[in-house]
Amino acid sequence: MKNLLTRRTIRKYADREVSETLLNRLFTEAARTQTMGNLQLYSVVVTRSAEMKEKLSPAHFNQPMVKEAPVVLTICADFNRTRATTTSCRSSMPLQTPCCSPRRSAT
Repeated sequence: MKNLLTRRTIRKYADREVSETLLNRLFTEAARTQTMGNLQLYSVVVTRSAEMKEKLSPAHFNQPMVKEAPVVLTICADFNRTRATTTSCRSSMPLQTPCCSPRRSAT
């Protein structure tokens, strides 16, 4: 509980790359978090290039950290995955039983 109550947001970024190893570790840990029915119905868009961060900035309400951070992770609700999972679950199992394993997607 202490971590939740004392958490801070720091928006000063070092001018260095974030390794693929670290990103993969973060994705692995994030996939273990609880979601509705443990379905992980989201996709993650990884953006590193300055040009693409500039284009992506409006989707992040033009917050300056989008352009300043070495890498930007955009978490998107994946409605296609939601539809596919819901259809699959309804046709194969009772609704109260989760039928799909956690998944993640990085682009």
